[in-house]
Amino acid sequence: MSSVLDTKLFRLFDILDADGDGRIVPVDLSGVAARLARVYGDFAGAPKVDELERVLLGLWDTDLARMDADGDGRIDRDEFVAGVREAAAADPAGFADRFTALVDAWMDVCDTNGDGVIEKDEYVRMYHATYGIGEAELAEAFDRLDRHGRGALTVDDVRRATLEYYTSNDPDAPGNALFGPF
Repeated sequence: MSSVLDTKLFRLFDILDADGDGRIVPVDLSGVAARLARVYGDFAGAPKVDELERVLLGLWDTDLARMDADGDGRIDRDEFVAGVREAAAADPAGFADRFTALVDAWMDVCDTNGDGVIEKDEYVRMYHATYGIGEAELAEAFDRLDRHGRGALTVDDVRRATLEYYTSNDPDAPGNALFGPF
């Protein structure tokens, strides 16, 4: 029986494995930034998309490439789950710092009105466009992540949710809903 964390990591693996071949490679990560660039078009924030791609590929270099237990240059689902668990346990502060950089890059791209927070429409657009998650699911997830009922997620809200998603085994943690209802 899989744990709550394993279930979330399996889902994330499937989201990241854009071509569905059962492996994650660097192009799967750079593809995230490419999908966002297509959605947001040629806009003044294009350098922000480049920064997001840099951060994602940096995660490949610092964390994901090390998960490749068999050295084939690709990460399968079991390697991914074991690797995320190991990275979070071995260096919790470093792991959190690297994901803080990722959240900051996401926020820079997706905060299209520049108000420093992510509103529901920005959140839904971001994850629907990037990963194809249903808009209704994402709206429900947003409401769960908006712990204070402000109608917007701050950087700290998104950071907390991201860390909960990647590390928590609590079935009731709001961060479980980061990529839609859990």
